[in-house]
Amino acid sequence: MSALDSHRWLRRLSAAGMILAGAAMLVLPGPGVLTILGGLALLERDLPAVSRGMDRVRRLWSKVSPTG
Repeated sequence: MSALDSHRWLRRLSAAGMILAGAAMLVLPGPGVLTILGGLALLERDLPAVSRGMDRVRRLWSKVSPTG
């Protein structure tokens, strides 16, 4: 396994942990939605479907953000 593959797996494992922690924070105290979005941002380099979804989130955010 090359160093690049191990970085990819570490990024995927970190993203999965962030998504699970964010899901728990939806019912526990904490920034659940932001943590889930952070985990998805880590995954978007590897998964095109996640990348398209994050592009949609960014477009929506630019519409509601005052600094847009």
